[in-house]
Amino acid sequence: MEWKPISGYEGLYEVSDSGDVRSCDRYIKTQIRHVTSRLIHGKMLSQNTKSNGYKTVDLCKNGKVKTTLVHRLVAEAFLPNPDRLGFVNHKDSDRTNNSKSNLEWVTASENRVHGVNHGFVTFSAKSILCAETGIIFDRPMLAAEWVQDNYPGRINGTLRVAAHNIGSACKGRTPKAYGFTWIYHEGSTTIPKGSRAKRPEMGDPSCEGEDIV
Repeated sequence: MEWKPISGYEGLYEVSDSGDVRSCDRYIKTQIRHVTSRLIHGKMLSQNTKSNGYKTVDLCKNGKVKTTLVHRLVAEAFLPNPDRLGFVNHKDSDRTNNSKSNLEWVTASENRVHGVNHGFVTFSAKSILCAETGIIFDRPMLAAEWVQDNYPGRINGTLRVAAHNIGSACKGRTPKAYGFTWIYHEGSTTIPKGSRAKRPEMGDPSCEGEDIV
């Protein structure tokens, strides 16, 4: 078994190539007479399982605790990522198997395709209708691009944010987006099986737990 420091937590925590996480031996200051510090031995961290099946651990630094996905710790420590891909895929679709040999960096598209093939994600078309113009778009991103091309002053952020806002308008969360009324035309949204939270697009890296499988 090989261990490596966790980025940002060097000297505090390490992750193994089999998916274990441990704290490191360290010295802390004491108030004991003639003793300025004492050794605290490291230990294996207990892992929690999220409702979606992913394993997590709690890492603490400077009094702040951060819950972190174990499979991403393993991938970041042991798997080269020269193309800076943003998604980690479990090859056997077992989200508890965080061994280095079971993980790979993939694109968002590859991650979604793997999820569909292994039954984690259902896909069906969902067109977007602009009520004022009658124009139908295959997905929110195309609608956002249309708004930017024809009404450039209305979108201040990125196209990804604009697509998200249009999707929210379709769900009725907001009455309009960028001056238009948006409604779903047909089909159903893309959602992970078993999830209660419907998102307009799977694999958004701004969402926690963006990896599907």
